[in-house]
Amino acid sequence: MAVIRERVAEAIGRTWIEPLVRAADARSGIRSVFDTTIAEIDDSGSVSGCPLGNLAAELSTQGEGFRAEIHRIFRQWGDAIADKLAADGCPEEDRAGMASFVVSSFSGAMLQAKACQSSDPLRSSAAQVERIMRGPEAERNRSARQ
Repeated sequence: MAVIRERVAEAIGRTWIEPLVRAADARSGIRSVFDTTIAEIDDSGSVSGCPLGNLAAELSTQGEGFRAEIHRIFRQWGDAIADKLAADGCPEEDRAGMASFVVSSFSGAMLQAKACQSSDPLRSSAAQVERIMRGPEAERNRSARQ
């Protein structure tokens, strides 16, 4: 439990929450985290995965205490994204869903990256998150150019 509370929570804070808080806006903060993670993977040549995702897969069914702590960290991560979205003027009804989508996209991409030992799943997810966050207007502009 101490590892989850101290080391894993600190890793999510350092990797996701702090860069997001410092970013000019949610989209650039999220993209920055994806890009930093991709660069770290490419530099190291290996993927050990997201510590929170790794523990969630292994411990969430091993007791209510583990599940609650893991959920708390996921919630803090999502709340930080939702807060940044709110600061950007994102409608309240979209914030939690978008935050969950970003967390799920990153977590799933990290799991895939670990399985294939490549940053490619993160690149694909980052591009899709970026596209979705740009919204319908950007999609209309893209369609008009084609």
